[in-house]
Amino acid sequence: MKSERAALRATQECYEELQRAYDFFNERLFDNELPGALITMQRTGRSLGHYSSARYVDRSGAKADEINMNPGYFATRPIEDTLSTLGHEMTHQWREHGGNPPRRCYHDKEWAAKMKQIGLHPSSTGRPGGKEVGEKMSHYVLADGLFIQACKELLRTSFGIVWFDRFPMACPKDFDYANGVTVSVPSKPGAQTDGPKQDAASLEHDDAATDQEEGASDGGGETDGADGQVVKVPMLSAPPIDAGLDVAMVESAEERAGGAPAGAATKANASNRLKYTCPGCKTNIWAKPNINVDCGDCSARFTAGA
Repeated sequence: MKSERAALRATQECYEELQRAYDFFNERLFDNELPGALITMQRTGRSLGHYSSARYVDRSGAKADEINMNPGYFATRPIEDTLSTLGHEMTHQWREHGGNPPRRCYHDKEWAAKMKQIGLHPSSTGRPGGKEVGEKMSHYVLADGLFIQACKELLRTSFGIVWFDRFPMACPKDFDYANGVTVSVPSKPGAQTDGPKQDAASLEHDDAATDQEEGASDGGGETDGADGQVVKVPMLSAPPIDAGLDVAMVESAEERAGGAPAGAATKANASNRLKYTCPGCKTNIWAKPNINVDCGDCSARFTAGA
């Protein structure tokens, strides 16, 4: 019965957390200028998210913008990067309501300037060096920007992405630019640090469903200290799948779209880790391929793929 009760709250838990993040970023990054939005979760090809102006209407005639988050990538992206997609789409909303927005699907210089102001650098490749404006646009997180500070503040509360797709997509973004990069944040004794609960550019545009879209690390860190003491933590957390999340093998975009057979070579574990099981006590661990590990309780060798 416990698992059934949890399942009945899954919708509420998913959307309450995303709404909470939207409200938090609206206050911290946009001075509460944004009017609110109807947040959805849809798998939209290789797009990580999209924004659509006035997509919904209620019976009174009130209209609501849509911000979509693709849940197929929640398990394979650092939580900070997942939340940065929300910031990306909120910047489209800011641009839409700022008067004289650009043509549909175009990321213009004013949008790019606002992205950099809130701590997200526009990039067609999702990493340093890409084009800053265009139709298909991603971004990367700036280590000294407002976004990562606000994001870390949010993650040090009870916030968390709780539910993950058990058949996740391999993330199209490359996070090598963040390897070894840390950010300074105030410590807060007893606060929840980045972990499995939070963990949670080849960009594809879907003309039928979107107006603006983004498509296509290290974990741990120093977290102890007196209240208010500044400590350094990794800029990006490890993806939830790296923490042993109970998911199936990661699907490629081609396989999800039906262009490759199940089990084809395009299916791979995006975290580069395999599940190993003790044949005796059935304990599971996740580790790199080809390791040789014995169970301390059963003295039996862990086997891969069990």
